[in-house]
Amino acid sequence: MQMLRFVISVLLVIGLLPFNGVSPVAAADARVEGNAAVSNYVNLYIDEVKILGNSGDLTGQGEFRLFVLASDSNGKSSGMFCPAGSPVKMKKGDTVYSPCLLSVSFDEARVSDEVYLTVIVVDEDDAPLPIELSHEAALGYLGNAFGKAVEKKLIKVGAAKLAQSTPFTFTVSVLFDLLTGKVKDWIQKADVIGTQGIYLTRKDNWAEDKTTTIKSANGGIQLTYTIVHTSSAPANPKGPTLGAATSSSGQSSSSSYWCDDLSKVRLKVGDSAKVVWPKVNLRSAPLVPMEYYENSLAKVDEGTKLNIIGGPACAHNGTWWQVRLASGKTGWMREYISAGYLIGK
Repeated sequence: MQMLRFVISVLLVIGLLPFNGVSPVAAADARVEGNAAVSNYVNLYIDEVKILGNSGDLTGQGEFRLFVLASDSNGKSSGMFCPAGSPVKMKKGDTVYSPCLLSVSFDEARVSDEVYLTVIVVDEDDAPLPIELSHEAALGYLGNAFGKAVEKKLIKVGAAKLAQSTPFTFTVSVLFDLLTGKVKDWIQKADVIGTQGIYLTRKDNWAEDKTTTIKSANGGIQLTYTIVHTSSAPANPKGPTLGAATSSSGQSSSSSYWCDDLSKVRLKVGDSAKVVWPKVNLRSAPLVPMEYYENSLAKVDEGTKLNIIGGPACAHNGTWWQVRLASGKTGWMREYISAGYLIGK
């Protein structure tokens, strides 16, 4: 169980990112566009998922994969999944702690008054994703379908509950008519252990700083989640940090840090470094939000010197560092992507 918690206690793919066929890795944080203002962010953290339903084959071992889909009432949609690599072994009775440190985040000034989310836990043991269909692509199709379902008012919360943020019952079948091809075939055959809807509304200030535990309607999962408000896109405050100041207990937090790209991490707090990619976004926090550039503070040229002053945070499958430029401006940059290093010595 300890190993299970260790392996998946990391934010893995896509906070809130528009589905336009371009993944955050492919975008390489090197795209160029104008800066955007930072407002107030609403952030959903999944604290734990307890597996109550049966999973796996005769040995009882299943393969855990979690999807979170999000959409405002206008159909602006996105989502994430984790783990990004191989699914994690689990069985009935297991609890998956912090499977994705930060699940979704949105700027309340950029969404409608209602945001709908759903958590889907899939056992991929008997129905793995087709080899020609990546999880990123499947997530895109599912996210778009969920956005259309919300926009078409196919997602039902109940008129009496619309005045307050609340869990609601969600079934994957509502997406079937909005999906096509291989992803539709897969989700219809997939062993969905449990699903849970979460409705957030501006009327009650998006359930600020509230933790909720709910059992899914089908009894397959028990979900605990927390809503946290921040003045900017968050730096995964619930996540472990590497190179942080020693805690009051005298133990450094570095030993608990893990991220998919850990083997590629070369930097640490206190290092002098520079940008080694043609253009890199300096962001207000280690997060790619719904609007790709809304937390971009500057586009920094290759060769620009900087100092590592904080972090890291694990987001979008990669390690991010808080940096300070020679001008005094501070922000966050990702160290490495699949195409190469963005910052280094």
